[in-house]
Amino acid sequence: MPPTRGHRALVVVALPAIVAACLLAPEAGAIEYWQARTFKECDDHLRDKPTAYPCYRIIARREQNWLDGIRHLEGRLALAPRDDLSRLALGTLMADIYDERAEETIRQAADNLAAKNEKEAEGYVRTELANTLIWQERLEEADAELNRAAEAARRAGSETLSAYLELARGLSTSRRNDHAAAWDRFKKFEAGLEPGTNIHLEWVVQAALGDEASALGRYDDALNHHRRAAQILHDSRDYYNYAALLNSIHMDIVQLDAMAGIQSGSSRQREAFDEALRAARRGRNLAASGQLLFSVAQSRETPVPQKLDLLEQALADARTMRSPTQIGYVLRYKAYILATFFPARRLEAESILEDALRTAQRAGNTEQMARTMLQQATIHINAGERKRALAEWLAMLDMLEKIRDHEPDEMVRAGIQSRWAFIYYRVARYFIQEPGPGASPEDVDQALAVIERMRARTLLDSLDAAGAATGGSSSDVSVERAGVLQGIVREQRGLLSPVLSHDERARRLARLEQLEAREVHLRAQIARADPAFAALRTPVIPAIRQLEEALGPEEALLSFQSDLDTSKPGWALVITKDSARSFPLPDRASLNDEVSLFAGLMERRDGSEAVGAARLYADLLEPALADLPSAITRLVIIPDGPLHRVPFDVLRRGASGDPLAMRFEISLAPSCATWLRWSRSGRVEAPAPVLAVADPTLAAGPGAPAGYRAASLASGLSLGPLPRARTEARSLVSRLGGGSRLVVGGDATERLVKTVELSRFRMLHLAAHAVVDDQHPERSALLLAQGADDEDGLLQIREIVNLDLRGRLVILSSCSSASGTTVEGEGVMGLARAFFQAGAVAVVGSLWPLRDEEAAILGEEMAAHLGHGASISAALAAARRGRIRAGAPAASWAGLVVLGDGAFVPLPGGEAAIGSVPVFAALTAALILLGGVVLIHHHRTRRLVPSS
Repeated sequence: MPPTRGHRALVVVALPAIVAACLLAPEAGAIEYWQARTFKECDDHLRDKPTAYPCYRIIARREQNWLDGIRHLEGRLALAPRDDLSRLALGTLMADIYDERAEETIRQAADNLAAKNEKEAEGYVRTELANTLIWQERLEEADAELNRAAEAARRAGSETLSAYLELARGLSTSRRNDHAAAWDRFKKFEAGLEPGTNIHLEWVVQAALGDEASALGRYDDALNHHRRAAQILHDSRDYYNYAALLNSIHMDIVQLDAMAGIQSGSSRQREAFDEALRAARRGRNLAASGQLLFSVAQSRETPVPQKLDLLEQALADARTMRSPTQIGYVLRYKAYILATFFPARRLEAESILEDALRTAQRAGNTEQMARTMLQQATIHINAGERKRALAEWLAMLDMLEKIRDHEPDEMVRAGIQSRWAFIYYRVARYFIQEPGPGASPEDVDQALAVIERMRARTLLDSLDAAGAATGGSSSDVSVERAGVLQGIVREQRGLLSPVLSHDERARRLARLEQLEAREVHLRAQIARADPAFAALRTPVIPAIRQLEEALGPEEALLSFQSDLDTSKPGWALVITKDSARSFPLPDRASLNDEVSLFAGLMERRDGSEAVGAARLYADLLEPALADLPSAITRLVIIPDGPLHRVPFDVLRRGASGDPLAMRFEISLAPSCATWLRWSRSGRVEAPAPVLAVADPTLAAGPGAPAGYRAASLASGLSLGPLPRARTEARSLVSRLGGGSRLVVGGDATERLVKTVELSRFRMLHLAAHAVVDDQHPERSALLLAQGADDEDGLLQIREIVNLDLRGRLVILSSCSSASGTTVEGEGVMGLARAFFQAGAVAVVGSLWPLRDEEAAILGEEMAAHLGHGASISAALAAARRGRIRAGAPAASWAGLVVLGDGAFVPLPGGEAAIGSVPVFAALTAALILLGGVVLIHHHRTRRLVPSS
């Protein structure tokens, strides 16, 4: 019984306590005490090796017998009061069962060891103490203990202790929501572990990486890491921690299903939940069972009285564990139940929320404070206190965005924002309860403003910053980052080989992931030193009135909102020069099913998609287009959720009707704010129409002739040439002329694209294989010729953003270049986005793999219309209509789309206008010179003729 959407189950907060069990694990090769079966055997191991004290905790957890372990250790201390390692072991067992004496017991052991000048042992104990404090979210106190432990490690010269400290600091960093730095620490720790020498540290690191991936919204990665950790725990019979990992796996599956539009309560969710609950009961893990009780309470199938009983049990567990985060989750949901189902107990509900807010404030947990404020506002809006709720909502959103703004890395910010996307949808839904004629203009405006605060925010941040931060960082950090980038190049060059063994490919991918984590951390340091990142980001969110003013008389803007709560209907807004209307949409689960079926039919290429196209038209466009003025010929569409995968040009009114492409020019944008920015951006002049880079020669070898312009870095490249790409690019250059440049084959290098003076050209055309990695968007790239020894031929996002493409059009004639990972709230994170960050105002890219032949035909026809002075959306629309009239299947012409400002005209006046100013000037100068010669000749002639 998984939780309902919008009340995400408690995140796994047991990790610091879990790590404490294994943090002080043995050095490589000394693992025998992990196999001990009795507390007496632990005594023998502790006598031989002081760092064997976790032995007692391992047995207690395996046998669920903490009390016998505590009595055993208390007996040892009665006989040997100065045995501080036994005292430490005793404290760890107490911590497992949330005995209030645990912290003081461990602290006493640390102080005693310090007095005896046993520095290494003191460092281990203080690290254990720090983890106990991290668990309670007492981060400043935890940092103080870690600093003492670091000093002890330095004085003892213990590299092993220093390594464990790095792991503990990663946990503290994670609790501060600095997930890029935490990920980097954990990846470094993982890299230093020799596989098979310390299985307990291996599972801890995998669990930590899973939690960080989840925090960043990378749920596929999270699931993989959590499953690795769970397998290790299962094999070693550590059922206590195994239960916690199964709970994490359950939540990963819930999130993945939600992203896929699968309703809460799917069969795999139920299976994961049942397995986690069995493990929690078997392992007697109070943290895991408390979280699962909370999940049962949230289930729609659970009767309300039973919900309250379960919440009381979960709250008691959370208070026993002294976990502020768990306490906050339970209190908020209890308040929601009371206020919703027992209106007479509203004041009690508000009092509970005040308690939750104080708990979050004491812990310094800003996110929990924001979630509590959301629940307060919900109660007030339901009570009709609209003005009060509005103020609380806006304050809550400000707080969430400040958390996000502390993280300088774009991908990390996007991942964090995705976790909170449901809040924006919920707030917007309260403003526009009933989309349609009855919704007030003020409510519609407020609802759109809330959604726009969420959409494409990191892209807007990047556009505000006008490129990557470069100032203020230390030379040491910049030098280290340069070295890391070269390491990334080396690994990627190795991965390009089509004959790499499976094991070597896995090793290279692991090293690449570690280097990428380090690069993100170093880039964050550079960004933090830049004043541009120190300022609070406040992008301008347009009102409907501003959008109406910006639209031309031939344009309409359609903004779609597909609620994350799959049971709730979405809504859409159509805006023209003179009006704005809202209308309802089906729920996300229904839309996801429709889109998936439609996509499958499109792949058949036999026209069978027509019925699905008509159904999607009815659900998405019928209300919007029914009363649209006939003068409207251009649509700007802001998709959402599953609609990012929809080729809107194919949709039609009735299965036998004409596709939308026959009536409209269509462009897509990630948000209203980005479209408004691009549509108002100044146009730049350039002497030449286009730089065309096509069919690069690949270092991986020619392979077979390529049918598709696609590749995969993870599986190796065995790619052939793209002869039609050369034809397409050559046609573009010949049609546009005026100093255009064509670069192909071995000259089409990564170095050329990164160093050529792009400001000389109005357009950049790239026809090449594309590497698209949905799991790791930062690895997506255009595959160019390698060229220089220090390049890998992969033009990746981190390099694209540094190109100077201000005010220009980019045409990406490559597979899936307009697609990528869809991050809730942010949109599609892929190659096209990077070119926008580099300054482009419009990008032409593909939604799916392009066949070389079909891409070339469409590209050549589009080039002809660009050469006649058409806008980019008009040129592509005309090319599509040509293919439709020729009877080509929809999949051959609908995949290429315009992103950004579709009204952008790269060649005003057509190719004849390029160079016309210089020609006219030269002609004028020649006429002036000729006139001067005539006048001079006339003057001289007059002087020679005798006067009469």
